[in-house]
Amino acid sequence: NSHDNLDLADSYHFMSMIYCIQHQFEKSYSNCLQALNIREKLLGTTAIKAIQSCLVQVKIYLSQAKWNEALTILDECRFMKLPTLSNRDNHFLTATVYNDIGTTYYHLSRYKEALSSHQMALKIQLQLLGNNHSYAALSYYNVGNVFRKQSKYEQALSMYQKSLTIASKVFGENHIYVADSSNGIGHIYRMQLKYDQCISMFQNSLKIVLNLFGESHFRVAKSYCTLGKAYNAQFKYDLALSMHQKSLTTALQVFGNNHRFVAAVYSRIGVVNHLQSKYDQALEMLNKSLNIRLSLFSDRNSTVASSYYNIANVYSRQQKFDEAFSNHLKSLNIRLELFGDNHADVASSYDAMGVIYLYQRKHHKALSMHRNSLKIRLKLFGDDHPDVAMSYNNLGNNFSDQFKYDEAMQMHQKSLKIRRRLFGLNHPDVATSYNNIGNIYCYQSINAMALLMFQKSLIIRLYLYNEDNANTAASYNNIGNVYSEQFMTDQALSMLQKSLEIRLNLFGEHHAAVAKSYANLGNVYSKNLSNYDQALYMYKKALTIQLNLFGENHADVANSYSNLANIYYYQWKYAQALPLYEKSLKIRRNVFEDHSRIAVSYNHIGKIYCNQLKYAEALSMYQISLESQIKLLGNTHCHVADSYDNIGNVYYDQSKYDKALPMYQRSLDIRSHLFDLNHPDIATSYNNIANVYSNQSMFDEALSMYQRSLNIRLKLFNSNHPDVAVLYHSMGNTYKRQYKYNQALESYQTAVNIYISLFGENALKLSTFYGDIAMIYQEQGKHNEAATIFQKSNDIITKNNESNTRHEKVINQLLQANDSHQDILQNQIEDNGISQSESPQDLHVEDKVTSDATASNDDKQRQVMEEKDYFNAYNKASQDGMYTNAFIRIIFAGPPNVGKTSIRKIFTELGLSTESSPTLIAEISDKMFDIITYNIVDCTKCDFRKILNRKIIAAIELFFQSTGAIDPSSTQAEVIEDQVAPEYITIDDDNIPTRLSYQQLEHFERLHDELTIQSPTIKSYADISNTSSDNLTDMNEALTDQSTQNSNVDQFKATISRLYQQLRSEVHNQTQILNQQFGKLLDFGGQPIYHITHRPFMSANSIYILVFNITQDIHQPVQTRDGHSINMTYLEVMQEWLTSIIGGNNSRSKIEVTIDNDTAEYSLPIIILVASHGDCVENEEVAIDKFIKFEESLALHLPIYQDNIYSSRIIFNGNEKDKTDKTQDHRRKCCKKLHSIFQGFVKSLPFMSRNYGIPIRWYIIAAMLHLAVEDENSDDIKPLRQMQFININKIMKLSDIQDLTIKCGLYESDDELRDMLLYLHDIGEIIFCQVADSNGIIITDVNWFLKILRDIIQLHPPKAGHLGTISGYREVNRTGKMSRDYIKKILTKHRVIEDNQLIILELLENYDIICKIGSENEAKIEYFAPYLLHPEVNQLDLSKFNISDKLYIGYKHEEFPYIPDGIFYCLLTSCLKEWNNSKVELYHQCVKYFLMEDYHYIIIKKEKSHISLQYCYQKFDQSQSASKFINAVENSIKNKRPHDLIKKKLSEIVKSRMSKFQLACGLYYVECTECRALTHIENNENYNFTNELPCRNCCMIFKSKSILDWMMPKEKSLPGLDIQRPEILYSQFQNALDVYWEKFVRIVPTHEILYVLKFERILSDREVAEIKNYSDKSEGTYRLFDILRNHRCVNDLQKFCQILQANEVETVQQFGKELVSRAKNIKLHRQ
Repeated sequence: NSHDNLDLADSYHFMSMIYCIQHQFEKSYSNCLQALNIREKLLGTTAIKAIQSCLVQVKIYLSQAKWNEALTILDECRFMKLPTLSNRDNHFLTATVYNDIGTTYYHLSRYKEALSSHQMALKIQLQLLGNNHSYAALSYYNVGNVFRKQSKYEQALSMYQKSLTIASKVFGENHIYVADSSNGIGHIYRMQLKYDQCISMFQNSLKIVLNLFGESHFRVAKSYCTLGKAYNAQFKYDLALSMHQKSLTTALQVFGNNHRFVAAVYSRIGVVNHLQSKYDQALEMLNKSLNIRLSLFSDRNSTVASSYYNIANVYSRQQKFDEAFSNHLKSLNIRLELFGDNHADVASSYDAMGVIYLYQRKHHKALSMHRNSLKIRLKLFGDDHPDVAMSYNNLGNNFSDQFKYDEAMQMHQKSLKIRRRLFGLNHPDVATSYNNIGNIYCYQSINAMALLMFQKSLIIRLYLYNEDNANTAASYNNIGNVYSEQFMTDQALSMLQKSLEIRLNLFGEHHAAVAKSYANLGNVYSKNLSNYDQALYMYKKALTIQLNLFGENHADVANSYSNLANIYYYQWKYAQALPLYEKSLKIRRNVFEDHSRIAVSYNHIGKIYCNQLKYAEALSMYQISLESQIKLLGNTHCHVADSYDNIGNVYYDQSKYDKALPMYQRSLDIRSHLFDLNHPDIATSYNNIANVYSNQSMFDEALSMYQRSLNIRLKLFNSNHPDVAVLYHSMGNTYKRQYKYNQALESYQTAVNIYISLFGENALKLSTFYGDIAMIYQEQGKHNEAATIFQKSNDIITKNNESNTRHEKVINQLLQANDSHQDILQNQIEDNGISQSESPQDLHVEDKVTSDATASNDDKQRQVMEEKDYFNAYNKASQDGMYTNAFIRIIFAGPPNVGKTSIRKIFTELGLSTESSPTLIAEISDKMFDIITYNIVDCTKCDFRKILNRKIIAAIELFFQSTGAIDPSSTQAEVIEDQVAPEYITIDDDNIPTRLSYQQLEHFERLHDELTIQSPTIKSYADISNTSSDNLTDMNEALTDQSTQNSNVDQFKATISRLYQQLRSEVHNQTQILNQQFGKLLDFGGQPIYHITHRPFMSANSIYILVFNITQDIHQPVQTRDGHSINMTYLEVMQEWLTSIIGGNNSRSKIEVTIDNDTAEYSLPIIILVASHGDCVENEEVAIDKFIKFEESLALHLPIYQDNIYSSRIIFNGNEKDKTDKTQDHRRKCCKKLHSIFQGFVKSLPFMSRNYGIPIRWYIIAAMLHLAVEDENSDDIKPLRQMQFININKIMKLSDIQDLTIKCGLYESDDELRDMLLYLHDIGEIIFCQVADSNGIIITDVNWFLKILRDIIQLHPPKAGHLGTISGYREVNRTGKMSRDYIKKILTKHRVIEDNQLIILELLENYDIICKIGSENEAKIEYFAPYLLHPEVNQLDLSKFNISDKLYIGYKHEEFPYIPDGIFYCLLTSCLKEWNNSKVELYHQCVKYFLMEDYHYIIIKKEKSHISLQYCYQKFDQSQSASKFINAVENSIKNKRPHDLIKKKLSEIVKSRMSKFQLACGLYYVECTECRALTHIENNENYNFTNELPCRNCCMIFKSKSILDWMMPKEKSLPGLDIQRPEILYSQFQNALDVYWEKFVRIVPTHEILYVLKFERILSDREVAEIKNYSDKSEGTYRLFDILRNHRCVNDLQKFCQILQANEVETVQQFGKELVSRAKNIKLHRQ
């Protein structure tokens, strides 16, 4: 009998929970089953206590990561047990179940279901417990976790902050929930790279748990671990390890060694060790973690899978691929068994296995793995997710490794696009994408583009981190490698040394990255400087580190042995090189099964044999290499081409030219098929073929091949490159054999000049060049010159013999070659009496010129050089220049007639003009409002365009100076022409322009994808022969367009750089100019009805000056200038302004500002409170007292805005007649104080900080757009206007701006272009309206547009003019509607062309300033403009109608305190679009819509902080047959529910326009009959209301007619009518849908039945289009479910079930029947 005791069951229950917390899962599960069995036996399976026991069972499974088992129990609770509860939709157990379901889905990577479940739990908890409860905090936290996983960081941050606010309010600052919420916020900051804030939040969390629990507690250990992760993300590995060690120490004290958290900490330490290249320690830690997890759980556990995964990654880095693959396979199998195919962890496993296959060059297997991963991620996350970008990135790396560069570029561009869209420009993943794109260009030897990409990556990384960062070091390393390829040796060494220093500082000596830095430095010393001793030193350092890290068997070790062998090979020390190559081969054969690097080793050994004249052995090695490459890579691979080249070299060295030539030609065919025509390998092939032709005496063919090779190398490397020098030397040899001595001398001399510029006067190769020059002079009979040159050659040999014994063999060969010429040299000395110490100063034989002519030529050269340098500096500045944001808008706002303009004038001029007029739009002759730019530091007024020009010139000047450009003032400046990159390069291709400037390379980055998509890349004659003539024509047209575009870019850049160069003298102290910041003062007209027209000019990133009249009470009606009162108080107007300003800013962050030594935190945007009319108050004390009372009233009524407002206590005297010294002095003090406040805020605003960089090209574009407003005859812009392709108008589309920036070489990307336009909009230079078709509208002349807007919405009658315009104005004032003819007359008056008239109408509609009524087919087209209706024109007459009681829509005051007029008018416009017909009537802040199909009107009216709704319909006499009309009205209110539609539209508008309040929840309100206060209705989703409810103000119970009229309970219909009710109620259908929602998504053929649903009027056209647009069909089905469940009536749901039952598919038919049956059963059960 004891087992039948409920108390005993409770004991088992609580013991189970305690054992679960202690992770004693077997005991916990046993006790849980005992409790469950007793409770089910005594109470039944659906009793609350039985369900609670089930939920404990769920907790046990969740704690063991047994997600599927947990989900099985939860589904049973949800579908079988919860439906039996009364009020189950509003029950705490339902919320708990949904929370647990959300947690389970979260761990299963089913984030959509997780989010839905957590939100459902939150909704129930808010209804049951209100907003200030710990459960609500927990649910917000859970929702935040899901958003974080979906990379929706702003939404996650908002949830965590809500959780933190509630937890702090409920428990105080010292509570575990506060710590958890702080942690969540810290994680978001970590993902956003805000490491200081991240660390601060984590430390705050740690402080709380230390206060709560002391040092020895699990939560303390967890906090240390979290801090460790943050330090790890910053590459601060020592700090990370310190935190993890602290965590481990605490965890061991609390749990002992055998606990899951201890295992997790061991794992974290192992990961850090891995990143430090401490692989043995990493494996030790990770294996410890694995062993604990295996002892605690079965081997089918997600944490065990994670351990295998991490261990595999370490083995992979050690290149122990068998061990790595084995562990990854274990991890994958566990994950597949636990989660099935579609899980994020499964995708990660596929990705990691793909990387291993890629290491092994098993490309097809790698590709399969990466595609599997991508497929899963796309299904889980959609297109926009970091993991999806990572998959594209990995696919790109795969294609790149296969030399499929087009496919690789496509993948990396996809990855970059996603990352830019998710993160913007400044993010490490974006930098990685630029880096990877740079690698692709690098592999193709497109070095200029590679350098550009690497520099972009570096700029982002420097912006995000600092110099001491691993990623920054990688960027320096990559840039150094490109410089090395370009033989820019000093720059290469500088970059690589920087990289090495950073890595040494971060990692110490023993790290893989440090070894790579040493190896790369070795490459420069070897290849670029021939400094083999230093190269050997670097390679040996790299080898020592790698041997310590990896042991002997590692690919990096093999590479180092190969590098060392290369040095000995270059020194002809073949005996030392050969064993090292063989060692490298042995390692590679051990590490890899079949790998292209093994074939490379055979190639190296073959070269040794070839140089030892062991041709048979060399051929054998090359044949092995060739066969291996063909087997691995196929016949058309670049490595196969290399092998053919090597075999050709053997035949060439044996003078078997007939056998060498076909090998070289095979190599060329493969390379031409693989690469762009301008590739160094193709140049090598041309060179090899030319050598053969030259030796076969086919000199013309040889020279043709040499020229092709030279053209490619000049394009790739510019003129200063050793390969270019060798080519010139080879061409000289060919000319010499043709007896063309002048051409030969010219080629030899070019080779000499290149080598001297690269390697100095004593490079050994020069002795060969000089010897060949001397031989030509000898054959020409120029013995003096020959003797001199031979002497130079001998001197170089002698110096190298003394200083460089490693070249002993080649020096001896050169000395022997020169011996035969020694008697010539001696004879010349004896015959001419020239001593050996005397020699000509120049090798060239040139005519003498006068010193004046030389000086003139130098000046000319210097001028040309300076123009080139300035051009290049402009180019660099426009591409890379990024400086602190220079501009912020300061907007004067407030009620009418408070003196905004007076204060603005005092502020800018310290005195009022007697001619100043008030800011009535209709009275200002020229400007709607005034814009003044001033320097925030020195308070001087400035010209905006001049500021732009100065900043642009300053930026160019800095780049100009940093390039070491020639100082025009220096007459001693030396011009070395060979060291300047040529402006143009010749390209050997008839289809593209033959003169291509370096400055067009940036343009190629953008065109790369377009050209590869628009036209096929022609690789060989075979490709051309298979291409149709039409395709070739299209290609030629595309290339011609490209040629024109390139020409435009050059023309623009040359013109604008000259213009800025002419203005250089105006700019001094560039850094100071670039750091200057300016305020743009704007004076808004203050009439409340202007608020909707203010929207195009509002800016989130502004400072607002809110002005009020110190003499008027905040509750008084606002006075106009003519002394009349308007129907709004000062408080309401302040609410209008504050809500309009603050609501549009979505920033949740706070800034710390210090003003007058007082530091405080402020929310954005900043609003400064300033008073006027100080002259109307007796004295200063009274004025201050009034100011304090005003600010206190503001804080009392609008507490939500307190953190945005700075109360300045500044009170201006604006009396224009008072110009006494005392008043002027007082005004100066007020202005000075206001200036200092501005300065304090500007210093602290994030968008004005140095971290908020603005590209200088944005300012260049802004200056160009000023062409729309500049005087056409202005001298400084005439050259730009003369360029026909520059077409700037007052109205432009986004595509026009894009086209313009492309033509001017200023285009970066679509995303950046939008960012730039939003920035210019923010600072008030343009109006940028983003419209639905993505082709936004841009107004470049804001003042011109303001004049048009002023004329369209004028408030005062025109005194004289066109009668049509005057009558149109009267009609607008009388009806609130304006005709299209009226608008067109005004637009025509302003000379707006027809096309632009349509654009302006579109712009006005997008801003909801007007809204078209009816359709285009109606005779008179009118526009809806309710804010222009005169308040006293019409009175609403409802005497002939039956009228409902008022239902109100609004928000809780603490969530959204006030609905501004702008939002209200947008709502009216939105409703008009929904019920669009001409039967709409306008009244003051009220509209009456006719619902034609439903025979009634809806009245929407603004009432203070709420919006009221009424419906009315015609009164019928008793004799009339009214049932048809009455039925329609009732069906509309009860089933179509127009009030729900209006509330939904209001919520959507608030969400889109008032981003600060997007989480606010709209509610229904009714008026209390006792106290007349409004009280909101709870549970407004459930329509079975009683009409009795308690007032939240007076607490009295009252009956509400509103509820009867609008919500229509089942016992109530329209007065006097008894209409038959539907068989099934709406709520019953809702319940049925809830039960079967998973079946609904799986079975309903949404897209098949869409048009049937549209025909039956269940779905609207818009809803059908919306569902069709979902790329994922299941998403469309989710949307259909939402529409049917929440927005359709019973009749619609019954029709939907009938449609399903009529379907041909049996399962669909059956589901339709089940829905109806379920709904009926719910009804019967309840009855």
